[in-house]
Amino acid sequence: MNLRHVSADISPRGALGFTLVELLVTLSVAVIVLAIAVPSFAALVATNRVSVEANRLVAGLNYARAEAVRRNQPVYVCSANLKDNFDVQGCLDAAVSGQKNWGEGLLLYADAASGGTTASYDSNESVKVITFLGENGNKAAINLVMSTSPVGTTNQIAFGSDGRLMDGSNRKFLLRDTANSLCRVILINGSGRAQACDSASDSSCGACS
Repeated sequence: MNLRHVSADISPRGALGFTLVELLVTLSVAVIVLAIAVPSFAALVATNRVSVEANRLVAGLNYARAEAVRRNQPVYVCSANLKDNFDVQGCLDAAVSGQKNWGEGLLLYADAASGGTTASYDSNESVKVITFLGENGNKAAINLVMSTSPVGTTNQIAFGSDGRLMDGSNRKFLLRDTANSLCRVILINGSGRAQACDSASDSSCGACS
């Protein structure tokens, strides 16, 4: 019997895998891609957050307007003073330079006893509370001020039973993300209609400053 010894070819040419140089090149490319992609994604998230909060503000203002018409009585909007658990304590006091930080949210209420352009909130008058929520349900990291208001007002907004602003003045809010240099403008014209716009692409918004 003639037996032959057969051996497997395990030469280096038959082996599969990466060399150390190839692995380092791959890792370097991955690091570069991540360095470019991560900031862009973070900016996209921040932009989306500002847009969401701007739309929430517009929806709240238009809701107050609609409620004033439905109730046939004035509905007032002020900056909500909220506890950490979001319980309403009332309206925030006016801040320096006649501006008020509305960043915690909006308090909508109906004060039948007033009927004028300004009113005082009582706990049984709440119509709706709109909060600006950040990550994990916390208060959002935004700054919101009403940059234009008639001299001598308390920075409340009053919608009459016809849906118009009771003092007939236009209002402008500036909404900023405190962690990024992003800003949106929210305009309310004399008819009471609120809309958000981007000052960078719409000259009618005015400066976002």
